[in-house]
Amino acid sequence: MNGSAISPTSGMRDAIRLALQGATGPLTVAQVRKALAKPVRLMPGDTQQLLDALVSAGEAHAWGATKSPRFWSRTPAEALPERILQALRDGPLTITPLAKQVAALLPGSTAIDVKSALETLAKTGRVHPHAPVRGSACSFGLLPADLTVHFGKVQEAVDVVCAKVARYGVERERVLGALRRMLGGDAPDAMPAATDLPSAILAVVRLVSYRGVLAISLLRKLLNRPKPEFDSAVLDLKAKGLVLLHAHHGPLALPAEERYELVDDGRGTFYVGVGLR
Repeated sequence: MNGSAISPTSGMRDAIRLALQGATGPLTVAQVRKALAKPVRLMPGDTQQLLDALVSAGEAHAWGATKSPRFWSRTPAEALPERILQALRDGPLTITPLAKQVAALLPGSTAIDVKSALETLAKTGRVHPHAPVRGSACSFGLLPADLTVHFGKVQEAVDVVCAKVARYGVERERVLGALRRMLGGDAPDAMPAATDLPSAILAVVRLVSYRGVLAISLLRKLLNRPKPEFDSAVLDLKAKGLVLLHAHHGPLALPAEERYELVDDGRGTFYVGVGLR
């Protein structure tokens, strides 16, 4: 070691510990040396030695590959959940792209670390698994999955039946009630009476939603109310905590007529599904 470098001491160990505590993410050995307050100066080998000692004592934690680890005062289990939630703000992701986004936020994190933290978040209900419409890769989102995307052909079949029986005076509500009973529900043939729009919305969702989720577009067709009145009633029910709304993750990519069918909160969020809370 040359004369301008400082030998490892307890004071240097404390300096490294403080540098790690002040870091916003895991640091390489070179970044640790750079983060040390002047005039502290350590050789790379000494820095590595002190970092290893801190890790052994549980005062620091190694991140990433063994050959080129990073170091931080926080463990992956402590730091990753908030970064995962941040990465999912723009919509659901499967493990691979999620791990890449998290790694960009926290260099040194691995796909294994992300998967472990994601499982914990799912168990506590902070993220929700989304079954794939195609393929086998499960994705995860901040909101429960919109299950209506799995029932495109079912919707088409219901529309065919409704058109067929409408010629004989049978209303769509009765068809949907029959479908619910066939699937194991206990819905009556007729829609329950409701004296106001919010009550009607709750009644319809309770009666015809599949596993608690109903497409906003279908609900709008069933109630046939002006868009401003309908949207306002749905948003009011959400504000009162009576319903849970599911946001569309890419509304601007939809044709204008499809986006019109969604509920617009006026702040850039468009809701595609509704369920009872």
